[in-house]
Amino acid sequence: MKKTDYWYLILMGAFILILSGCSQSTPESPQEAAAEVKSQLALAGTAWELESIGGPDDLVPVLPDTRLSLNYFVERYAGYGGCNWFLGVYGTDGSSLRMQTPAATTIYCESEGVVQQEATYMTALVNVTEFKMEDGKLAAYTVEDQRLLTFKPAETVPFEGTTWELKLGWSGERWTPVVPLSTVTAQFEGDQMSGSGGCNNYSASIEKEGEQLTIGTVTGTEMACTDPDGVMEQETAYFSQLSSVAGYTVAGGSLALLDANGEAILLFGAAE
Repeated sequence: MKKTDYWYLILMGAFILILSGCSQSTPESPQEAAAEVKSQLALAGTAWELESIGGPDDLVPVLPDTRLSLNYFVERYAGYGGCNWFLGVYGTDGSSLRMQTPAATTIYCESEGVVQQEATYMTALVNVTEFKMEDGKLAAYTVEDQRLLTFKPAETVPFEGTTWELKLGWSGERWTPVVPLSTVTAQFEGDQMSGSGGCNNYSASIEKEGEQLTIGTVTGTEMACTDPDGVMEQETAYFSQLSSVAGYTVAGGSLALLDANGEAILLFGAAE
């Protein structure tokens, strides 16, 4: 056999193998694609309140009046740990569930019991590997089918008519909690938005269609505040971020304002 014939056979064999491999991988059907999306969004839009920590043999009820929560957006989860608010990234695939370590506020709580409960709760969240729906409740498990957390359904707070308090804002590089001892709020009613930027009261017109949201030019009072430190810089950044809002999503007592890419840039919690 000539050398040229030898290489010709090798190339033809490789080409046949490639065609054979391609013929075995069929495109995903619309039904399969829809099922995959449904699996990935299994928890999106759901809201939960923590009922207990641990499993049947070591169950610990939640401390009275602490109301720990867990709310799922698309690819983001948020909630309240009894002292601090948090926001992180999660993913589901079938019954598997993984929650990445979240950003959180840095509020100091005097109650040692509340602090310990929050620490246990936050540690449990990032160790969850699987979820199950059991009698209308959300049960979160880790390896070896060990139950970590049990949640009961929570009501979602209405977007309009609620006073929302800013908890975390995206700086472009990381999530930043609100300046301690400052309060930034937002209320939505019809085609108007109003609130406090931490120093000045403000208002703006809004356009809302479904979960699309556009916020117009912010106008407000013109006070200068020096206390607490950093409050004016925070207010300026907040007003600037409002102009980038293109959508919103509510789950439980959490409100996320989104940019044009659907990414959360401001996280609010319903005021008590």
